Amino acid sequence: LGTATIEAMLLGIPSVSNVPATLLGTCLLHDMDNYIFIEGNNDIITATNKISLILLDEGLRNKIGQGGRRFVQENMNWDKVAQEMIELFSKTTSSTSL
Repeated sequence: LGTATIEAMLLGIPSVSNVPATLLGTCLLHDMDNYIFIEGNNDIITATNKISLILLDEGLRNKIGQGGRRFVQENMNWDKVAQEMIELFSKTTSSTSL
């Protein structure tokens, strides 16, 4: 996820991305729940249909926007990232100890 996408999600703006749901290792991203997935760069029909849906349906637009906001708050906060880095470095240093 790029910075602009993350910032938009944090603001509760429904975000369109071609990032696969499995990018982060586990299924944290859910199409039409916390982001709008468009596969590849040439899927204009799917992109048009999904964007039309969120433009016409305020409830869906809010659901995706708030889902994206929760996703960023829960999975991309500095405390979580720092903890994951500590765990990764701890595993790496313990397996390479002399």
